[in-house]
Amino acid sequence: MGDFFKNVLGPAITVITALLAAWVNYSVSTVQNDLDQQKAKLDEQQASLNKLTTERNLRKLDEDLTFRIYDAVVTSLKANDAKQQQAASALVIVLTDEPLRTRLLQVFDQAQTTAPEVRQEVAKVLATEQRFQQDEATAKSAAATKAQPTGANAGAGWGEWDVDVFWCEKSGESAQRSAEAIVAALKSAGAKGRLRARLLPDSVNARPGYRVSGHVIRRDAGEDERAAALKAVAERALPGTSFDILPASSATRWYLSAFVCP
Repeated sequence: MGDFFKNVLGPAITVITALLAAWVNYSVSTVQNDLDQQKAKLDEQQASLNKLTTERNLRKLDEDLTFRIYDAVVTSLKANDAKQQQAASALVIVLTDEPLRTRLLQVFDQAQTTAPEVRQEVAKVLATEQRFQQDEATAKSAAATKAQPTGANAGAGWGEWDVDVFWCEKSGESAQRSAEAIVAALKSAGAKGRLRARLLPDSVNARPGYRVSGHVIRRDAGEDERAAALKAVAERALPGTSFDILPASSATRWYLSAFVCP
């Protein structure tokens, strides 16, 4: 009987034990995979909730900020206080987005209680920004109708690419001369597009999407080689200066912009 168990049942028990172990391992692995998938889904749901909460909080902060700025404008006009109005108009210029920004500035421009010096400064800002927006509209309109210009490929020259070289108002006449030197260098390099040295008003540069400082070139996706070519021209025109290349906030075809804001 002992030999029977040893010779017959022993190997069978070994096989059964191995099968049970394999089944247990498979079951544990399946359960673990299910748990991992459930955890991944829970993590994804939590991330979505966190994103929604963050977006909701940011919207609330934006709404609170907008209300406070509006209240500051109304309060300063009611108080008929020039210093309060200067502070409130500065908040509008720096922190408010369009179209509310222009509307609040127009309130200062038109209100009877606005101090003369504040009205004069606001009128200057509005007029300067109107000219700037007209120039921007010209650039976008030209880009929308322009076919691929000659010189669109690297090494083919500048052709008819449009380039605006902005100089920051706060940086003064030296920045203007630098911008004009870059435009002249582009013309010498054979550029035949619309080349302009343009003022970037402080009030515009205070807006989100601008806020430029230093020496910067902005390019759209797919314009890396042209941006690198502009960087080379600009740095030759201004020896000792280094330009950073950054993505543009709004896409405009066949167009590059450089900023001289030391």
